[in-house]
Amino acid sequence: MNGGATVKSRDRDVLAFLQDDHEDLQSQYEGFQTAGGDDRFFLANRIIRELEVHNRIEEEVFYPAVERAVERQGHKKGAALVRAALREHRGLKDHLAKVKESRAYDDRLTAQIDALMERVQRHVETEERELFPVAQALLGTAGLMRLRQDAREWQEELQHRLAA
Repeated sequence: MNGGATVKSRDRDVLAFLQDDHEDLQSQYEGFQTAGGDDRFFLANRIIRELEVHNRIEEEVFYPAVERAVERQGHKKGAALVRAALREHRGLKDHLAKVKESRAYDDRLTAQIDALMERVQRHVETEERELFPVAQALLGTAGLMRLRQDAREWQEELQHRLAA
């Protein structure tokens, strides 16, 4: 979810790009769990910001491409997986909005981030285990490589907008 993910997955496909993002987010969360004071608040805000960017990349680049491939090839399982992933994202966005609204600078922040990350971890496990193999089969190496470029460009644009 940070610039490191972009470097690590530069010569790999969109699945590696997204997995790198997932790993970076988990690393941020591990740092959050051990941090204290202002560092904890800073990391919570960073997790929120990076989740927002990552979710938009999946929703605006990855899922639509998989959805188009699913429709072209009549892949019913793939269609169900994309619908489920989008439902999970709606739930994650709602949860994320609640965390952003409160921005509690106390123990509630920890509980909110913990609950959010538990949902994210379940989503990531399902996505990587079930949806990624379908995407690989339907889009192929060339399609996944093109999507990586689109995802990286959109990530840079979103990060630039958030920094402004």
